[in-house]
Amino acid sequence: MQPKFATHLVLVSDQPVPSLLPLLDPDLGAQSVLLVATPARQRHAQHLAEALRSTNLEVSPVVILEQAYDITYLYHIFRQLIANYPANSVAANISGGNKLMSIAAYEVCKENRQGIYYINIETDSVQWIYPQHSHNHPLRAPLRLENYLHACGVELESISRPDTTRAWLHIARELLRDSKLRSYVYHLLHNPDAMPNYLRDRANRIYLPQLVNAKLISKHADNLIPYSKDAKAFLGGLWLEILVYELLQEHSKNIQDIAHNLKVRWLPDGASESVFNEFDIAVLSQNTLILVECKSGSTNTHADELRKVIFQLGRSRQKLGGLRGKAVLISLHELSASLVSRCQDNGVVPITGNGISDLRAKLIALIEGEYP
Repeated sequence: MQPKFATHLVLVSDQPVPSLLPLLDPDLGAQSVLLVATPARQRHAQHLAEALRSTNLEVSPVVILEQAYDITYLYHIFRQLIANYPANSVAANISGGNKLMSIAAYEVCKENRQGIYYINIETDSVQWIYPQHSHNHPLRAPLRLENYLHACGVELESISRPDTTRAWLHIARELLRDSKLRSYVYHLLHNPDAMPNYLRDRANRIYLPQLVNAKLISKHADNLIPYSKDAKAFLGGLWLEILVYELLQEHSKNIQDIAHNLKVRWLPDGASESVFNEFDIAVLSQNTLILVECKSGSTNTHADELRKVIFQLGRSRQKLGGLRGKAVLISLHELSASLVSRCQDNGVVPITGNGISDLRAKLIALIEGEYP
């Protein structure tokens, strides 16, 4: 049986997950929280407090340690913080803070018979230091992207979790599999008069009936046009994002949350203006954030755009994902050597060209931590 403590004292770090997860885990029984931070981590503590206000937890004002490297001062502050709490009612999460803060919190809590634990990020579990002989506890918090991003100090502007029709998903799978179908759709949208005869003949027999039945293409007199604005966007490239979203959602074993078309704004350290980012797909898997961008267009004509995308993915992976964050670029076409090198420099995993053929297997391996 897990020990339960109504109040948790949290030493705040720049990584929100080790602080956030124990507070959300129902088995640990947290009802209120004391956040303790150095001046350098004051913003992180405030972001964490904001994320927790959407829960039922009582969040006390953040305690800022002005002398975070004075051990005598730290002992005094921690004794003050727990002076009014009876024994076995407070648990200190000493995963964050600096080493002196951890030592002081440990000593004070132990002498007052209060709980002490550490978050092992390798196993995502609570390791109890006191009470002794308590079993380690795997964290099972129902973490959502909204909670996670708020704890990172990110302002959420837009997030969606689409429900795509089976007919459209079938066409998306066919578009991934069949390059001739992709060529037909491209000509249909951009230059139908230039469509090769062999492709037109094949389309009339195979492709067109499928697209019409799926309500993606309409026949108006002798013209073939997208059925709707949404259908045009889907055929124009959105199909790849939707398919990746669905493939990930199907593999729900280790996925805590997944969203499409994520739009966020955040303030870099030391900056006066916020940064806006948009991501095709965001996934929380095993308490790790994975950001995914999908590109269906030519990598040659869009090379400059791809360089910006790769840089954005790399920077956002570090800011939003922390030490374990991942970023993935999925492209229907092969990347040039310089773009592959740019991916490596920015910590971005490319799944491109011929690698697309086993996209589902690569995505599952990515979620399981086996790829690349």
